[in-house]
Amino acid sequence: MRRMPGQFIRDQQGLALLEFALVMPFLLLIFLGGAELTRFILIAQRLDRAAYAITDVTAQFMPATPKRESGEISEAVLRTAVLPQFSRIMGVYSDETRQAIILSSVRRESGVNRVKWQIAGGGSLNDGDSRSVVNGRMPAQVNPTVINTTATFTPVAGDIAGMMEGENIIVGEMFYHYEPFLQDILSNLPQGLSIPPVTLARRMYFVPRYERLTCLPDNFTDASC
Repeated sequence: MRRMPGQFIRDQQGLALLEFALVMPFLLLIFLGGAELTRFILIAQRLDRAAYAITDVTAQFMPATPKRESGEISEAVLRTAVLPQFSRIMGVYSDETRQAIILSSVRRESGVNRVKWQIAGGGSLNDGDSRSVVNGRMPAQVNPTVINTTATFTPVAGDIAGMMEGENIIVGEMFYHYEPFLQDILSNLPQGLSIPPVTLARRMYFVPRYERLTCLPDNFTDASC
Protein backbone atom coordinates (compact mmCIF):
# COMPACT_ATOMS: atom_id res chain seq x y z
CA MET A 1 0.00 0.00 0.00
CA ARG A 2 2.87 2.36 0.77
CA ARG A 3 4.29 1.87 -2.75
CA MET A 4 0.99 2.59 -4.57
CA PRO A 5 1.13 6.43 -4.42
CA GLY A 6 4.55 6.42 -6.01
CA GLN A 7 3.48 3.98 -8.70
CA PHE A 8 0.40 6.10 -9.40
CA ILE A 9 2.50 9.24 -9.86
CA ARG A 10 4.98 7.52 -12.19
CA ASP A 11 2.28 5.73 -14.22
CA GLN A 12 1.77 7.44 -17.64
CA GLN A 13 -1.03 5.23 -18.96
CA GLY A 14 -3.91 7.37 -20.23
CA LEU A 15 -1.84 10.57 -20.14
CA ALA A 16 -2.47 11.37 -23.79
CA LEU A 17 -6.21 10.86 -23.31
CA LEU A 18 -6.20 13.19 -20.31
CA GLU A 19 -4.31 15.87 -22.24
CA PHE A 20 -6.72 15.54 -25.15
CA ALA A 21 -9.70 15.92 -22.83
CA LEU A 22 -8.24 19.14 -21.43
CA VAL A 23 -7.41 20.65 -24.83
CA MET A 24 -10.47 19.44 -26.76
CA PRO A 25 -12.90 22.19 -25.60
CA PHE A 26 -10.51 24.92 -26.72
CA LEU A 27 -9.86 23.25 -30.08
CA LEU A 28 -13.58 22.81 -30.63
CA LEU A 29 -14.21 26.44 -29.76
CA ILE A 30 -11.55 27.63 -32.20
CA PHE A 31 -12.92 25.39 -34.96
CA LEU A 32 -16.56 26.41 -34.49
CA GLY A 33 -15.67 30.07 -34.05
CA GLY A 34 -13.63 30.05 -37.25
CA ALA A 35 -16.41 28.36 -39.19
CA GLU A 36 -19.00 30.80 -37.83
CA LEU A 37 -16.83 33.83 -38.59
CA THR A 38 -16.43 32.61 -42.18
CA ARG A 39 -20.21 32.20 -42.47
CA PHE A 40 -20.75 35.71 -41.10
CA ILE A 41 -18.33 37.21 -43.63
CA LEU A 42 -19.96 35.37 -46.55
CA ILE A 43 -23.43 36.55 -45.49
CA ALA A 44 -22.20 40.14 -45.20
CA GLN A 45 -20.59 39.95 -48.66
CA ARG A 46 -23.76 38.61 -50.26
CA LEU A 47 -25.78 41.31 -48.53
CA ASP A 48 -23.48 43.97 -49.98
CA ARG A 49 -23.86 42.44 -53.43
CA ALA A 50 -27.65 42.30 -53.11
CA ALA A 51 -27.91 45.92 -51.98
CA TYR A 52 -25.85 47.15 -54.92
CA ALA A 53 -27.47 44.96 -57.58
CA ILE A 54 -31.11 45.48 -56.58
CA THR A 55 -30.81 49.24 -56.12
CA ASP A 56 -28.89 49.59 -59.38
CA VAL A 57 -31.47 47.57 -61.33
CA THR A 58 -34.30 49.66 -59.87
CA ALA A 59 -32.56 52.87 -60.90
CA GLN A 60 -32.35 51.63 -64.51
CA PHE A 61 -36.11 51.43 -65.09
CA MET A 62 -37.86 53.93 -67.31
CA PRO A 63 -40.35 56.30 -65.61
CA ALA A 64 -43.97 55.21 -65.44
CA THR A 65 -46.44 56.57 -68.00
CA PRO A 66 -50.23 56.13 -68.27
CA LYS A 67 -49.71 53.56 -71.07
CA ARG A 68 -47.67 51.27 -68.78
CA GLU A 69 -45.27 50.21 -71.52
CA SER A 70 -42.62 47.51 -71.24
CA GLY A 71 -39.51 48.60 -69.37
CA GLU A 72 -41.35 51.14 -67.25
CA ILE A 73 -41.25 50.96 -63.48
CA SER A 74 -44.28 49.68 -61.58
CA GLU A 75 -44.99 48.09 -58.24
CA ALA A 76 -45.93 44.82 -59.92
CA VAL A 77 -42.67 44.49 -61.85
CA LEU A 78 -40.60 45.32 -58.76
CA ARG A 79 -42.41 42.70 -56.70
CA THR A 80 -42.23 39.97 -59.33
CA ALA A 81 -38.90 40.62 -61.04
CA VAL A 82 -36.67 42.65 -58.71
CA LEU A 83 -37.39 41.90 -55.04
CA PRO A 84 -37.16 38.09 -55.54
CA GLN A 85 -33.54 38.54 -56.65
CA PHE A 86 -32.62 39.06 -53.00
CA SER A 87 -33.15 35.37 -52.25
CA ARG A 88 -31.25 34.34 -55.37
CA ILE A 89 -28.25 36.47 -54.45
CA MET A 90 -28.22 35.26 -50.84
CA GLY A 91 -28.20 31.69 -52.15
CA VAL A 92 -27.86 29.03 -49.46
CA TYR A 93 -28.14 31.72 -46.77
CA SER A 94 -31.53 32.88 -47.98
CA ASP A 95 -34.26 32.69 -45.33
CA GLU A 96 -37.58 34.48 -45.87
CA THR A 97 -38.08 34.92 -42.12
CA ARG A 98 -34.68 36.59 -41.64
CA GLN A 99 -34.52 39.03 -44.54
CA ALA A 100 -36.33 42.03 -46.00
CA ILE A 101 -35.93 44.85 -48.52
CA ILE A 102 -37.15 48.44 -48.48
CA LEU A 103 -36.94 50.43 -51.72
CA SER A 104 -37.69 54.16 -51.65
CA SER A 105 -37.83 57.03 -54.09
CA VAL A 106 -37.09 60.46 -52.61
CA ARG A 107 -37.29 63.83 -54.34
CA ARG A 108 -36.42 67.34 -53.23
CA GLU A 109 -39.51 69.53 -53.67
CA SER A 110 -39.81 73.14 -52.47
CA GLY A 111 -36.88 72.68 -50.14
CA VAL A 112 -38.22 69.47 -48.57
CA ASN A 113 -37.11 65.88 -49.17
CA ARG A 114 -40.31 63.94 -49.88
CA VAL A 115 -40.96 60.21 -50.16
CA LYS A 116 -42.58 59.68 -53.55
CA TRP A 117 -42.98 55.92 -53.08
CA GLN A 118 -41.71 53.14 -50.85
CA ILE A 119 -42.23 49.38 -50.97
CA ALA A 120 -41.02 46.46 -48.87
CA GLY A 121 -40.62 42.78 -49.68
CA GLY A 122 -38.06 40.07 -50.24
CA GLY A 123 -38.88 38.46 -46.88
CA SER A 124 -40.85 38.85 -43.67
CA LEU A 125 -38.21 40.26 -41.29
CA ASN A 126 -39.73 43.06 -39.23
CA ASP A 127 -37.80 44.22 -36.17
CA GLY A 128 -36.50 47.42 -34.66
CA ASP A 129 -33.17 47.06 -36.43
CA SER A 130 -34.76 46.85 -39.88
CA ARG A 131 -36.06 50.43 -39.96
CA SER A 132 -35.67 52.49 -43.10
CA VAL A 133 -33.15 55.30 -42.88
CA VAL A 134 -35.53 57.31 -45.10
CA ASN A 135 -38.39 57.62 -42.61
CA GLY A 136 -37.84 55.16 -39.77
CA ARG A 137 -40.49 52.69 -40.90
CA MET A 138 -40.11 48.94 -40.50
CA PRO A 139 -40.99 46.74 -43.51
CA ALA A 140 -44.49 45.93 -42.20
CA GLN A 141 -45.22 49.65 -41.78
CA VAL A 142 -44.52 50.53 -45.41
CA ASN A 143 -47.73 51.34 -47.33
CA PRO A 144 -49.12 53.90 -49.83
CA THR A 145 -49.68 56.48 -47.06
CA VAL A 146 -45.98 57.37 -47.27
CA ILE A 147 -46.48 59.21 -50.56
CA ASN A 148 -45.34 62.84 -50.30
CA THR A 149 -44.41 62.50 -46.61
CA THR A 150 -41.16 64.04 -45.39
CA ALA A 151 -37.98 61.99 -45.67
CA THR A 152 -36.12 62.53 -42.41
CA PHE A 153 -32.96 60.61 -43.37
CA THR A 154 -32.19 59.94 -39.72
CA PRO A 155 -29.35 59.43 -38.82
CA VAL A 156 -27.96 60.15 -42.31
CA ALA A 157 -26.75 63.70 -42.89
CA GLY A 158 -24.58 65.58 -45.34
CA ASP A 159 -24.97 65.09 -49.09
CA ILE A 160 -27.95 62.70 -48.88
CA ALA A 161 -30.06 64.86 -46.58
CA GLY A 162 -29.00 67.99 -48.48
CA MET A 163 -30.35 67.06 -51.91
CA MET A 164 -30.62 69.70 -54.64
CA GLU A 165 -34.00 71.05 -55.69
CA GLY A 166 -35.72 68.63 -58.07
CA GLU A 167 -33.15 65.88 -57.46
CA ASN A 168 -34.46 62.32 -57.21
CA ILE A 169 -32.65 59.36 -55.66
CA ILE A 170 -33.48 55.68 -55.20
CA VAL A 171 -32.62 54.27 -51.77
CA GLY A 172 -32.21 50.50 -51.48
CA GLU A 173 -32.03 48.95 -48.02
CA MET A 174 -31.33 45.25 -47.44
CA PHE A 175 -31.73 43.66 -44.01
CA TYR A 176 -30.67 40.22 -42.78
CA HIS A 177 -31.00 38.88 -39.23
CA TYR A 178 -27.88 36.86 -38.57
CA GLU A 179 -27.84 34.15 -35.90
CA PRO A 180 -24.90 31.78 -35.26
CA PHE A 181 -25.54 28.09 -35.72
CA LEU A 182 -24.67 27.33 -32.12
CA GLN A 183 -26.32 30.41 -30.69
CA ASP A 184 -26.70 29.05 -27.14
CA ILE A 185 -22.95 28.38 -26.94
CA LEU A 186 -21.40 31.17 -28.98
CA SER A 187 -23.63 33.95 -27.65
CA ASN A 188 -22.88 33.13 -24.00
CA LEU A 189 -19.10 33.23 -24.20
CA PRO A 190 -17.12 35.93 -22.37
CA GLN A 191 -17.35 39.43 -23.85
CA GLY A 192 -15.12 39.74 -26.88
CA LEU A 193 -15.42 36.07 -27.78
CA SER A 194 -19.17 35.71 -28.26
CA ILE A 195 -21.01 36.03 -31.58
CA PRO A 196 -24.43 37.48 -30.72
CA PRO A 197 -27.40 37.60 -33.11
CA VAL A 198 -27.54 40.86 -35.07
CA THR A 199 -29.58 42.39 -37.88
CA LEU A 200 -27.23 43.45 -40.67
CA ALA A 201 -28.22 46.40 -42.85
CA ARG A 202 -26.76 47.51 -46.16
CA ARG A 203 -27.88 50.66 -47.99
CA MET A 204 -27.26 52.02 -51.47
CA TYR A 205 -28.19 55.38 -53.01
CA PHE A 206 -28.56 55.69 -56.79
CA VAL A 207 -29.66 58.48 -59.09
CA PRO A 208 -32.10 57.19 -61.75
CA ARG A 209 -30.32 56.47 -65.04
CA TYR A 210 -32.85 58.13 -67.35
CA GLU A 211 -35.51 60.36 -65.79
CA ARG A 212 -37.01 60.84 -62.35
CA LEU A 213 -38.67 57.74 -60.90
CA THR A 214 -41.27 59.51 -58.76
CA CYS A 215 -44.33 57.40 -59.63
CA LEU A 216 -44.90 53.72 -58.92
CA PRO A 217 -48.24 52.47 -60.25
CA ASP A 218 -50.61 51.17 -59.06
CA ASN A 219 -50.47 52.33 -55.45
CA PHE A 220 -47.94 55.16 -55.47
CA THR A 221 -49.20 57.67 -58.00
CA ASP A 222 -50.05 61.36 -57.86
CA ALA A 223 -50.71 64.24 -60.23
CA SER A 224 -47.11 64.16 -61.47
CA CYS A 225 -47.46 60.71 -63.05
